[in-house]
Amino acid sequence: MTSEELARDLRDIDRLLAMLTAPCGVDDEDLDDLRWLLKRRRCLAALRAVRQTQAGKKVVDLRLWRQGADAAPGQGVRVA
Repeated sequence: MTSEELARDLRDIDRLLAMLTAPCGVDDEDLDDLRWLLKRRRCLAALRAVRQTQAGKKVVDLRLWRQGADAAPGQGVRVA
């Protein structure tokens, strides 16, 4: 997933979360969707944060760039 796609997905998730949390009430199915979206948003936001940190470096850990915080530091492929 490119960083542009990541940003677009986060915007889409934020829009869906706003619709699901509207004052009209949430049923059980909506609650499951809400939980999934919140989990997905946390994952994507963490990946974006890692990428922003890595983007400022001259040598980027590609595994960390691709997988975010799930990648163990120092175990990825490094490119100069």
